[in-house]
Amino acid sequence: MTAAAVIGIVIGGLGALFGLLGLSLVFAFSAVLGLLSLVSLAIAVVVLIGGIQVLTGKSPKLLLLGSYASLAITVLFMLWSVISGYGFVGSNLLSLVLPALIVFFLMQPQSKQYFASRGLSY
Repeated sequence: MTAAAVIGIVIGGLGALFGLLGLSLVFAFSAVLGLLSLVSLAIAVVVLIGGIQVLTGKSPKLLLLGSYASLAITVLFMLWSVISGYGFVGSNLLSLVLPALIVFFLMQPQSKQYFASRGLSY
């Protein structure tokens, strides 16, 4: 549970930071890539807020949904890079693994039991 929250805070914070820094540059390359980056920035903020909520003992729904959305947008980025001729980008693999770890940690029986003891279900 704590590991999922910390991973969420780290990838949410870094995603928001680099998303803000690179947003103007990305739109210069392609409108589709720019829109994907804008959606990715919003998802990073959701994951960041969800990680903070889980760390404070609130419901993990936001972190879980943000992680699912992060996985989906990463798959879209991978498809776009392959279709555009850039090939497979290795950093996308890390972008798949970390949200998958969050989902894995939150779906563990121990995590579900912890949140159930607080009266929270997801």
